[in-house]
Amino acid sequence: MAKENASKVNDTTQRRNASREWMQKYYWEEFASVYQLSKCRVDPILKTDGSKKEDTSRTNLCMPDAWIMVRRKSARIAARPPVLRIHSKVPAVADYLSHLVQYQWDKGGEQRVQKRHVMQAETFGFSFKAHWWDQIIEARRFRKRTKDVLDQHGISVDPETDDLYLPYPEQQTPMQKIAGPDGGPMRMPGRQIRPASDFSDEQKANLIGSVGDEVFWQDKITRYDGPVSSLIFVGDACLEPMCESLHKSAWFIMEEMKDLEWLAYFVQQKYKDPRDPKSIERPAIDPKAAQELVDMGTWTKTNADADQLKQNLRTAIFKGSQEVDYKLIPGKRFQVLSEFTFHDGWPYLRWIGNEKILLGEIALPWDLNGRYPVSEFTPMPDLLSYVGDSSPRMLRHLIRSSNVNFGQRMDLVGNSLKPMFPYRRGSDLPQEVLDRGAFRLLAVDNPQDFGQAIVQAPYPPAASEMAKEIQLRLQQAEPAMSSYGEQSQAMPNSSQVATIANLQQQASNSVSQDELENLNLSLAEETTIKLLMFQQTLDKETLGVANKHIQAKSLSGGDGERAVDIIEDPLELQEDFEVFPEAGSTLALDDESRRTDATQIYQLAVSNPVLFNEREAGKQLVSTFRGRDGGKLINPEMPPQPPPPPP
Repeated sequence: MAKENASKVNDTTQRRNASREWMQKYYWEEFASVYQLSKCRVDPILKTDGSKKEDTSRTNLCMPDAWIMVRRKSARIAARPPVLRIHSKVPAVADYLSHLVQYQWDKGGEQRVQKRHVMQAETFGFSFKAHWWDQIIEARRFRKRTKDVLDQHGISVDPETDDLYLPYPEQQTPMQKIAGPDGGPMRMPGRQIRPASDFSDEQKANLIGSVGDEVFWQDKITRYDGPVSSLIFVGDACLEPMCESLHKSAWFIMEEMKDLEWLAYFVQQKYKDPRDPKSIERPAIDPKAAQELVDMGTWTKTNADADQLKQNLRTAIFKGSQEVDYKLIPGKRFQVLSEFTFHDGWPYLRWIGNEKILLGEIALPWDLNGRYPVSEFTPMPDLLSYVGDSSPRMLRHLIRSSNVNFGQRMDLVGNSLKPMFPYRRGSDLPQEVLDRGAFRLLAVDNPQDFGQAIVQAPYPPAASEMAKEIQLRLQQAEPAMSSYGEQSQAMPNSSQVATIANLQQQASNSVSQDELENLNLSLAEETTIKLLMFQQTLDKETLGVANKHIQAKSLSGGDGERAVDIIEDPLELQEDFEVFPEAGSTLALDDESRRTDATQIYQLAVSNPVLFNEREAGKQLVSTFRGRDGGKLINPEMPPQPPPPPP
């Protein structure tokens, strides 16, 4: 390896190590503890005799407090795809982009990633999503008439023998199949595909007779062409220690496991410096470096302390690391460090394979205005670090106190139900109690050996009061723990239950609203990154794929959608824009506060239709009901009244 390449490999690995050491020192122990509590698991209580064995005589349970915090909040604020409004000085562009981002969210499978993204942030305090451009192509097999296949795709001719064949790989032997350079039908070397009109009806009939009236034909269907996202596990994301936020970090490194398919794909991808029109096109990953990585073989955990945080989390749950023989895994897998940095204000990407090989370094094809192609979500930001706070982390000691208190109360109640008797040393202790239905019998040699039961102390009311105090503190710190049932948990004996519950709910909404606002900021940043990618990668083919979906959805009338002006020229979309997520759009459909607001707005619109848009208010109200089609519930707009006839 060249000295310059070795220096780049060393720089990336040293940055990764610095980030990992900082996170391991200050956060990984907390993360493992919180993950254990969120899975309702606890460490065993050991005996005090120094044997290091579990004391099974004591109750050791984990209450679902941490699980409730993560589950309720994640389910609430990531229940639905967000409604994203794009503002631009050109109304047609703003309207089109608003529908485009909804199409990208749907076809890119963002909602599945978003749910885990929010869950990770609510558990550990922060989370990242990586964004890149991808084309999703699905190969589908259809039954086709042989005549239609010939008319559409032509006939394959062997120039040496003049034999005719279908231009389809499954009509040839496996040894004859090679991929066409254009990705089209496979064909043999030297064969030519000519239009079916060049052949007589007799020749075509003979060919159809040899293969049958029907054939299976495989078509490649482009399902999506645009930006997609993936979740980055917190232990695989490496930033500059103590940086304030993601985009202020001097670097961002992702540690991932890749396979041969990923390596082969990027070897075939051609790269050209986007800032220099005269630059020479070259592979994104050097084929020689890729071959060297393949020769090195599969990266195993014995090579380095890889996936240490994942192992810590598994150990906290399963009480041991899971070992898998890598010989059982087909193919090869490699550790790839993907490092994003800025050079002269432009984002660069560097790949390091197995911590030893520089696979490639390219300038990204997009100018993201000083951003990495990564977005972050921090529900509770910190003043000094990109690692924000999370309720399970901040309240983990209080949750443990609740677990201990619950176990002690269980043991206290259980022991109070077991009376204690003094007995003479050396007495004959019976082994069985005979149950005769109406009474029980205990056989002893000398009943005088056993004294009267010792009256134990009564159950102390302070035990329950302590449990209430712990729950009150949890509810004050985390609104997701509050319950607004018949009585308030904070004040069980209150006579003004409705008033107390209303005050609690208002306090809960004010705290939850802050997390919703941070989620909206994250969605705005993520959508901006995707739209910048779209604008700078856009061509007529990509625009055509998007137009088909947007036009079909906007003309369907579902959810109050209306027709959108389709844009055919990519240059028309090269306009400045701003992203504004709709407040509360990701909340559950049955969210009471959202429905209450929609009801109040509709009542205002009905009482003052001149000032308010009554139809739009009705659409907003209908959207809060689960499983209802707003396009069918809302009547279509009445056509304008014709002018009165002239006198």
